[in-house]
Amino acid sequence: KSIFNISLLVFLVIYAVGTVLSLNRYLSFGSAAGAEDASLLTMIALALLFFVGVNALSQKQAVRAVWAFLFSSFLTGVYAILQIYGVYIFPFDFTRAMSFNTIGTLNALGIFFIPSFTIALILFFWQGSTMKFLKKIFLAALVLLAFFLFIAIDYWVVWLGVLVAAGSVFVF
Repeated sequence: KSIFNISLLVFLVIYAVGTVLSLNRYLSFGSAAGAEDASLLTMIALALLFFVGVNALSQKQAVRAVWAFLFSSFLTGVYAILQIYGVYIFPFDFTRAMSFNTIGTLNALGIFFIPSFTIALILFFWQGSTMKFLKKIFLAALVLLAFFLFIAIDYWVVWLGVLVAAGSVFVF
């Protein structure tokens, strides 16, 4: 019964009312191909994921999940850098495009890396003095890798997100 749970439930109720009042209720409820991110079912699934993550995971499991996310982001970034510079590690024809990556488009890859960049910055500066040296090196490498990807992608939405994320890290 925290403010996050209550605000999420209020958001879902408002979203459901919007779905009921929509001109096309079926598309608003279940969506069409290519627009799944805007459907009520997707919002409910994401809310359930939030509730399960917050209520079912212990603090130790949550910390492990964050580190797993950061490590998988690092691997994704290394693969993307290799693809961008023409080093193809998979023999399949569809992977031999410079823009191929594990996220989707290059712009989506840049947007994906904003939370990784932000979490790595927060952990680096917040727990820097008590953290093990290898973890600190990993976080610094992830921040540099993400920044290098931001430069290589050079999409204004990504730069805006990085600016907001980095600004919020250093302000708070």
